[in-house]
Amino acid sequence: MRNTRWLRYGLASMIVGGTALGAGLAACGDDDSSSGGVPDSGTPNPPNDTGAPDTGIDTGRPDAGTVAKLTLVNATTDMGPNAAIGPNAAIRVCFKQGTTDMNLGVAPYPPLPDKPAAATPTAPPGIYHGTGGTFPSFGLDLEGRIIVPIVMNAASLFAKGIVNPGGGSPGTTCDELVGATRDAAIGLEPNVDYWELPKIDAGTFKKEKAYVLVLTGCVGDHDSVAAKCGTGAPAANGAPGIGNLKVQIFETTRAPVSPTQLGIQFLHGSSQLNAVFGAAGIGSIYQPGLVAEPGDGGGFRPVTDGSPGLDTLSPVVAVTGADTDTFVAAQHAPTDPVNGSSLLPYRLPLIQALSGLGTPTAPTVYVAGKNYVFIGVGDPDTTTEPPFVFPDGTPGDGGNGSQFNTKFFHFLAFPTDPTVVPYTP
Repeated sequence: MRNTRWLRYGLASMIVGGTALGAGLAACGDDDSSSGGVPDSGTPNPPNDTGAPDTGIDTGRPDAGTVAKLTLVNATTDMGPNAAIGPNAAIRVCFKQGTTDMNLGVAPYPPLPDKPAAATPTAPPGIYHGTGGTFPSFGLDLEGRIIVPIVMNAASLFAKGIVNPGGGSPGTTCDELVGATRDAAIGLEPNVDYWELPKIDAGTFKKEKAYVLVLTGCVGDHDSVAAKCGTGAPAANGAPGIGNLKVQIFETTRAPVSPTQLGIQFLHGSSQLNAVFGAAGIGSIYQPGLVAEPGDGGGFRPVTDGSPGLDTLSPVVAVTGADTDTFVAAQHAPTDPVNGSSLLPYRLPLIQALSGLGTPTAPTVYVAGKNYVFIGVGDPDTTTEPPFVFPDGTPGDGGNGSQFNTKFFHFLAFPTDPTVVPYTP
């Protein structure tokens, strides 16, 4: 059995499994061809609107760099008993959109991500717990659009044999699953096979701005400790429903702080962390930052002013010499607050691998002159979420086929000004 020292220092050599949104969508390509569907002028319907759904496919196809840039993180750890794919669970994303409440319609695209990751080609595509990535552009100006997120159960779609795109065909699209042209034979059940969330008002996503969207909470029939699901969580094993599942939206700072420094914003997205350490006690130990040596917390440079509040995005902090450092939840673990090892250390190459931005052995992508948002997600309670698991969910040690459990607490980190590519099927 590998010991805790290996857990602290050896994670960067591990091959990360699962399908992250970044891995599934970043490879969508740069072809500017449109997917299927009837083109739409992109202009609002006239005042005598009949309520006909707006497809949202623009003939103008705005350049991917001129539309709002959206990075989605799945910070949930429990989507209910029907969502498990092995020891984990995954979601895919559909959405309604329109310019008014009357003309909202389900967009005619496949649930995203629509392709498995290259590293795990047989795994169902999806945004697994504790993963995320940047959406492609649909050539759709979101600034004047109402958006209604629809969280799809990747396990249900896989079980029902939903066809993914291929050969130029978009495959089964969201409107055929849950929209006006839905195929009743597929038989998707609300709050079991998908969850429709509250609308995001028009004007939320501005042109040429970048946002991090964080999915938090638990569905109504979750079996987690309710405190780990965040504010407003329903009791465990309740009736199916959206529970306190929600998408939280944060605008990131795109302008780099300095050409010689790394800009870091931090987003605390782990209600599970607060539940484990206690909402009051967490403030005395939780201050994320970088250390040169996690074994003794040496060279600690905090990236927040004090303990970050849950579901908050910190201002940008500039740091130097971060390319060989380790990101930690606190300089010292609470068991030895003066001389102990750092709390929950993760080397930067591992963070980039967990974020779908490269392999654990590749040079760090987090370089001076750019800004990144680091996000804490997952559950640090090893009694319920072991750091490593086998495909059947039993605990492992990182060897013999076991892999990192992305429901365990870790960090993700994405550019605050990500590259966005046009969607192609």
